[in-house]
Amino acid sequence: MPKCVVFSERAFISILVETQEKIKTETGGVFLGYRKGDIWYVIESIDPGPNSVFQTAYFEYDQVYINHLINKVSKLYATQLDLIGLWHRHPGSFDSFSGTDDGTNTKYAELDKQGAISALVNIDPQFRLTMYSVTLPLKYEKIKYIVGDSYIPKDLLEKKDGTMLQQQMSIPIQQPAVSSINKFKMLATQMAKNQAKPQKASSIPVELTEFSFHEAIYHFLQQRTFANAKNPEIRLPRQAEDDAVMMILEKLDNDLKFLSQLSIECEMAINPAGALVLKESEPPTESHSRFELAFGSKDKDILFSFNECCYKYYPGLFKDAYIEFLSKEGEKY
Repeated sequence: MPKCVVFSERAFISILVETQEKIKTETGGVFLGYRKGDIWYVIESIDPGPNSVFQTAYFEYDQVYINHLINKVSKLYATQLDLIGLWHRHPGSFDSFSGTDDGTNTKYAELDKQGAISALVNIDPQFRLTMYSVTLPLKYEKIKYIVGDSYIPKDLLEKKDGTMLQQQMSIPIQQPAVSSINKFKMLATQMAKNQAKPQKASSIPVELTEFSFHEAIYHFLQQRTFANAKNPEIRLPRQAEDDAVMMILEKLDNDLKFLSQLSIECEMAINPAGALVLKESEPPTESHSRFELAFGSKDKDILFSFNECCYKYYPGLFKDAYIEFLSKEGEKY
């Protein structure tokens, strides 16, 4: 499939509005989104900032503003947005990059091994947008673009769940400082040491800790689709297994500590299928269902399987499941 850029309606309108507001000078912005194969999905276009330099034939970004807004806007989405490229206006019909542009585009291309995208806007006399892919060593390739939310997978446009964010803030639970974990064996050793130590007093109600976490996460996932896949392939990438394990464990760290606060002992291992399995060590009773998840990664997403379905994992999911279970149990009384 030829390379292509897909703009959300919001991102494209942002470019038009910024160009119109600075119709007599150069201006620009940066693109936030995702790259999937040869397709760049531009979900947000960030304006250049109030302290940018706007001149007839020169433009410079307000870098402090840009960095701040990238950090804020990218976190509004269920899957955090990446910085994937930039755009700026050129005077007249000049739709090639200058020497200064080459330096800027090189820096953006360095952010990802597959490069970045860069766009030029001209008013000659109508609005005209020219898209390029930028790869290293510095090479430009003109590519097509389309505009429309209907061309973008729905999960890429999904915002974070407001109710879930409120739940995360509703019950403050003291968390130990995040430990430095570099390898799977180091984490497993640390988990064993933590489980051997006497548990400190917890703010979690004792009468609510004696339950099957399998039941809690079952009810939690049953109400959500996440990245539900019909034929999930949960496994670690063979070429970068150690890196993937490290990434998953770092994301899981606080959730593992949370399970420890619930007195749930877990063990981890890589199964024959190539997935990182997290499971409850010993169920307290025969009627207690054993908690078990298989983790893997695909692109930049952490995926896990549960009851033969596939879901996206995000840090804090275990705590959210517990809080929701706790609130539903409270409604029974």
